[in-house]
Amino acid sequence: MIDMAAPPFRDLPNPYGVRVLLVAPMRVRDQLVGMLALDHGEEEHHFTADEVELTQTVARFAALVIDATAFSRGRPRRGPVNWRCARRTAAWTSS
Repeated sequence: MIDMAAPPFRDLPNPYGVRVLLVAPMRVRDQLVGMLALDHGEEEHHFTADEVELTQTVARFAALVIDATAFSRGRPRRGPVNWRCARRTAAWTSS
């Protein structure tokens, strides 16, 4: 979870007024293929363990769908375009 009111995020532009962001990595094997992000907009919200678990499950299934779709179309698997951003986001989500 990322608290948008805490450093370093509070000093960044936040045009939608997001307060808390729940981010789940979408991985296939050890490869990051995307990120699933959920928020409650400007509302204060504390994500429950069930919400976190559901988000992680949806992210896993979405990653498998992305991988299967790419495979069925004969496309090679790709990693994230911006490795620095992906590493930083993965570090935030693992803490």
